[in-house]
Amino acid sequence: MNVCTAAALACAGCLLSGSSVLAAEPALPAETVPPSETASVIGSADGPTGIFIGDAAEADTAAEETPASSSPEEARPSHPVEIQLEYADHRFYKNRHIDNYTLHLYQEMKRNGTVSFWRGLTLTRPTGYLREDDGTHRDSDAWGLGPSVMVRWEKPVSEKWSVGIDGTGSLLAYNHAFPAGGRAFGFLWRAGPRISYYPDKDSAFRIGWSFMHCSNGFSSHNPGYNGAAFSLMYAHNF
Repeated sequence: MNVCTAAALACAGCLLSGSSVLAAEPALPAETVPPSETASVIGSADGPTGIFIGDAAEADTAAEETPASSSPEEARPSHPVEIQLEYADHRFYKNRHIDNYTLHLYQEMKRNGTVSFWRGLTLTRPTGYLREDDGTHRDSDAWGLGPSVMVRWEKPVSEKWSVGIDGTGSLLAYNHAFPAGGRAFGFLWRAGPRISYYPDKDSAFRIGWSFMHCSNGFSSHNPGYNGAAFSLMYAHNF
């Protein structure tokens, strides 16, 4: 084998093993990359084709400035206070002529979807009379005060309006036996529809109608009576 033939074979071997030669190329010394910068290698399986050097602090700042996607929680009133002014006209009993002027004050305790639970206080001023079978009138004016609870179902129908139904119960102590011939305590029950208007997220105005029943729950000395009540209500989230 002459010298020319040997040189040709050596050149062919270099071409066939090009990838090995590239892989054996020395990497950049570690001290050439400053500690505050990061190095990224861009290349393929055959070896690196480029090196990108960037500032790590800038990368962290960019990541911090990227806003995280989040859905804000919808604001809604929490523990609002509601005041109700009510007038109830006597109904259904021909010998019970007693009307009620009542103030209810409630605070929301809990809300579970469209149903809310309230606690409060009732102050009532019933006035009127009972008429006996012989035509005798017995005055039945009184004052009553006591604790009350309310359950409300409410469904929005637009951004500002909603409809609902309230059910309330009050345990009242009167300043004397009421109605005439009754006892000095009794229960006041109400149930009926409501329409609500929300001018803002912290306030609400309501109007309502309800069926009302008053009695003391005993089988004797219990001249109970019924009525139809009209209510004006205002609620606010303090």
